[in-house]
Amino acid sequence: RALEELRADGIVRSIGVSNFHVPHFESFLAAVEARTGRRANVSVDQVPWNLWRKDETLLAWAKVRNITLEAYSPLGGTGGVAMSLSSPVVQSIAKKHGVTPAQVIFRWIYQLGIVVVTASTNHAHMEQDL
Repeated sequence: RALEELRADGIVRSIGVSNFHVPHFESFLAAVEARTGRRANVSVDQVPWNLWRKDETLLAWAKVRNITLEAYSPLGGTGGVAMSLSSPVVQSIAKKHGVTPAQVIFRWIYQLGIVVVTASTNHAHMEQDL
């Protein structure tokens, strides 16, 4: 409610949310419109997106509404990184194109129209992630 008031007052231009899926969005948008008489201006939803966790229904729904998805844990998060990077399909594509398995996964997510959030303390990985 507070963010919608700030948006209505022109203090913020848009709102970002995290871990919203279609039912959450529909409930939230209906509640905002009921309270304010206006549609919520959500521009980004940060969600886990990787080989093992993805919500293609959400992606299609968000694209129609011009809401950008932002992927966190793109390599699989805790316990999933090794499995993602050693995937035979990912390994094969990486070898064919002369890139790292992580770059293959990031590119796949990017090609879906999703913003990729990466994190690393390893400088070589940071450079590769660019």
